[in-house]
Amino acid sequence: MEYLVNETIVVVRSGKRVKPTIGKKFDFTDDEIKQLKTMRPQAISVIGNIEADVQSVPVDDEGGETVDLSKMTKAELLELAAQRDVAVASNASKADIIAALQGGDDDSL
Repeated sequence: MEYLVNETIVVVRSGKRVKPTIGKKFDFTDDEIKQLKTMRPQAISVIGNIEADVQSVPVDDEGGETVDLSKMTKAELLELAAQRDVAVASNASKADIIAALQGGDDDSL
């Protein structure tokens, strides 16, 4: 099963910290999936479930991956905006950040 990273998480592999990229597929081990589903189930999504979710929006032009922006924290949205070079003020509301990420007018942010 393929999983998509919805928020910032860190997994430890071979004694090293690995930080999967938000909005990208990641090859989690069975143990990592079990632990994430117990501790932070919203942190990952099954790819097939996301594609069926009408509220999911594309955020990655290269890979066409999707993520439900409404489930992300404001800090995660600001991080994603910075990664995508979308200009938003740090005091912008979560709704304004989502609108900017979806291609809305961000002149007022």
